[in-house]
Amino acid sequence: MKQHYNNPRFTSKLPILFIGIFILISSMSEVYAFVDSSTEADSHLNATEVLSNSVMEKTNATIALTPSTVSITCGASNSPVSPYVANAGGTYTIPNASLDATATSSDGGAITIVNDFTSTSTLNGAVFPIGATVVEWTATNLSSGEVVTCVQTINVVDNGTGPTANCKNVTVTLDPSGNASITLADIDNGSTGNIVLRTLDRTLFNCSHVGTNPVTLTVTDSNGNKDTCTATVTVKRIVTSATVSVGASPSTTICPGTTVTFTATPSIAANVHYRWFIDGAPAGTDSNKFSTTSLNDGDKVTVETRYGACNPLVAISPHFTANV
Repeated sequence: MKQHYNNPRFTSKLPILFIGIFILISSMSEVYAFVDSSTEADSHLNATEVLSNSVMEKTNATIALTPSTVSITCGASNSPVSPYVANAGGTYTIPNASLDATATSSDGGAITIVNDFTSTSTLNGAVFPIGATVVEWTATNLSSGEVVTCVQTINVVDNGTGPTANCKNVTVTLDPSGNASITLADIDNGSTGNIVLRTLDRTLFNCSHVGTNPVTLTVTDSNGNKDTCTATVTVKRIVTSATVSVGASPSTTICPGTTVTFTATPSIAANVHYRWFIDGAPAGTDSNKFSTTSLNDGDKVTVETRYGACNPLVAISPHFTANV
């Protein structure tokens, strides 16, 4: 039979051995945990990068694969070398829809098209002035909302004939101050062409113009072409002929100191002035009536009427002879 015995030296070192083994195992666990954690973080980072790259690739692909859904083609522009020719009124009217823009959509969506000159979808019937007019067309896809534009230029030139001036004669009467005036409407008798300016060489008249006066009308078109015509303006006084008579009350033989009232009756009563005379001496006031108490036998009473401010027309009544 074997004998077992304990080695005191060995037995005393066992606790130290166990502690060392425990420490070693713990250290290995931490190392493993660190390695595993690092690996997991790297894996998570890589997954994020992959997802991000995938989104970017998808976004780029979407942008690249989204084509324009609508296209527009403007009608033909005409150059200044081949312009449209204006009519006598200085404009050109588009005769049909041949200059209209066209538009199509690739997705089948409905399209609206409009121009900024007529604010409609056509230039048919549009009236263009002389010069270059730029027209912008806009097409809109009602499904996608996409908008595209194009422009065309319409050139119109003057027909080269220039304007035509037409005149008419007119008669004017001086006012009580001896003045008169005319306007373009008094002289212009329907001048034609693309007229942008009308002028008269005279519009004001006074006493010195009584009679006939030539007046020139000048018309100018947008290209500077001019034409003239001459009208006759006849200037008259307010009255060209007039008469006046005198009546007295009482009209029979009177006694000295009797009040006698004279009344003037002109053939034209408008804008008239009166001057009374007794035997050629001024008497009374500027009125159609005159009263006096100082008549002597044989006194002659007359009245003078005047019309207008300059070189007035004068009418003198037959005299009334007093019987006292």
